[in-house]
Amino acid sequence: MSKYTKGPWKIDDGIHQPEIHAQDGKIRIAIIAVSGFGVSEEHAANAQLISAAPELLEALKAMLVATDCNVHLPEGHPGHVAYLNTVAKPRAKRAIVKAEAR
Repeated sequence: MSKYTKGPWKIDDGIHQPEIHAQDGKIRIAIIAVSGFGVSEEHAANAQLISAAPELLEALKAMLVATDCNVHLPEGHPGHVAYLNTVAKPRAKRAIVKAEAR
């Protein structure tokens, strides 16, 4: 059983540093420590990556299901290809876009 805060997570501008919150804003997940003044590109990228964690986890789980299907289904089986193309790959792509802030 997972005890982490369910996603999606979002980035909010804190007083001096980015903060990661649950979507409803009620739970703070993380504060990105900033040294010096202002938020660097690296700090912003770290916040983006952390905020994408729930989606990245779900995408990995979907990929595992797809690879398990590959083991149990004959090569080229439409069920495997359909799941991979309609569920696993789109989840992975969305998670990567969010993590990389593209």
